[in-house]
Amino acid sequence: MPETRPGLVQAIRSALRSPLPPGYGAAPTFGWLLVVLFCVQVFTGVLLAVYYQPSPSGVHASVRHLMRDVSWGWLMRGIHHWASQAMIVLCVLQFLRVAVSGTYRRAGAGHWVLGLTMAGLVFALAFGGGLLLWDQRAYWQLTRAFAIVDSLPVVGPGLATILRGGSEVTGTALSRSYAAHALLFPWALALLLALNLWFLRRRNVSGGHP
Repeated sequence: MPETRPGLVQAIRSALRSPLPPGYGAAPTFGWLLVVLFCVQVFTGVLLAVYYQPSPSGVHASVRHLMRDVSWGWLMRGIHHWASQAMIVLCVLQFLRVAVSGTYRRAGAGHWVLGLTMAGLVFALAFGGGLLLWDQRAYWQLTRAFAIVDSLPVVGPGLATILRGGSEVTGTALSRSYAAHALLFPWALALLLALNLWFLRRRNVSGGHP
């Protein structure tokens, strides 16, 4: 039987083996650092999910247990947090580099929109991770976020009700935020990363420039 690999892993291996055409310089550095940090986030996130309890009654005890009783739990949580902040910084630097150099004009509108979507997911993941502490700050951040969604025309009120799980911010909102942070957003970002790597490989084969 032929060897099969996950789509993201196969895309990374293929992109790493493809030589860059002249003119790229150090441009892909930020992108590859983001891929590495995303893999770090997935690894540490899986370890943290083993101990985290997404319920108002259990969240604080589970975080306290992770920090005090689990071997290297504090380190895994610290790496997860700071890798998230590093991804935000890299997204901002990448955006500034592309905007200043004007490479978005040569890359095409589709690739530019793809990059902005991935950056939006990175910010959403960082925001969602802060909500999982379920303290006063997280509660009011979530309340304001739902208020913004609720203000959207036509679909806003219904979407806000679905995300909250009702008319008030309760434990249901916490569990749905956790599901989005741990399942929906990472899978979406992995898919877009694979698509971006495929797009770059296609441009390399055709001789395109950044």
